[in-house]
This record gives sequence, C-alpha cells and structure tokens, in this order.
Amino acid sequence: MTTYQTIRDQLRDKLLSLSGIQEVARYPKRKFDGYPACVLVPAEGDSDWETNNEHERVYAFDLQIFYETKQVGNDEALDRLYNIVDLILDEFSEDPNLESPSVISLPSKKTLITVQPVSAGWEALDESDLIYAKITIKVVISVDIQ
Repeated sequence: MTTYQTIRDQLRDKLLSLSGIQEVARYPKRKFDGYPACVLVPAEGDSDWETNNEHERVYAFDLQIFYETKQVGNDEALDRLYNIVDLILDEFSEDPNLESPSVISLPSKKTLITVQPVSAGWEALDESDLIYAKITIKVVISVDIQ
C-alpha cells in the first residue's frame, strides 16, 4: 500500500468517527446516501530538503464536505455546513494523537510530523441541490533517505 493510500485511509477513519458525517468517499462523486458527506482525494504536496539523511514531504488532501439544500433550504444548509467544517477543524486541531508518530502507521523510513487542516471556503454547485466546503489537510512526513 502506498503512503498516500495509508494516510488517506486513516484520515477517512478519523472523519467517519466524527458525529454526523454520513459518508466519506475515496473518489470524486456527487451522489451520497446521506448528508453531510465528504470526498477525500490527494491534492498537490511538496517536499523540502532537511539534511543529507532526511527530507520533509507534505502529503496534501482535499476534503470536500457536501450538504444538500433541498430539504432544509440554502440558509439552514449553509449553517449546518459551517458547523461540520468547525467540527472537523476542531477535531483535527485538538487531537494530540494526530501529532504522534504511532497514529498513522506509515511505511518504513517515514515518520509522521504533523497533520494540519486548513479551511479553504465553500461553493454552491451549479444546477444542483448541493453546497460544499473544502478543507485542505496537509500531512507532514519526515522521510529517511539512507
């Protein structure tokens, strides 16, 4: 299993443990069994040289959180979407275990440094009853290159 798959699956498990989230898909889609629902996909990451023995690598993921407006209207759906975004940001920011190397079991020579969620706003989907917010989650890894 690749590092991206390992991190994605463990982030997905964390999201599914949060109260209220109905589904977390591992591929882009727009139809869900319940709302709020999420899509978690890899995004652009970067690397940085640390020493001759180590590199720092960022594995980034885009988390899209969807809420349906059809049943509750735009204003109520947007309020509920904001609540879910706050819940996710709080849970990721306040979870000391996410900065523990043992939380995300990585392939050998890779050590978790931190998990950083960054809120990036919301949008409505054209001709749809869905609105969504996007959070970028950056997972910083130290890679032993020896």
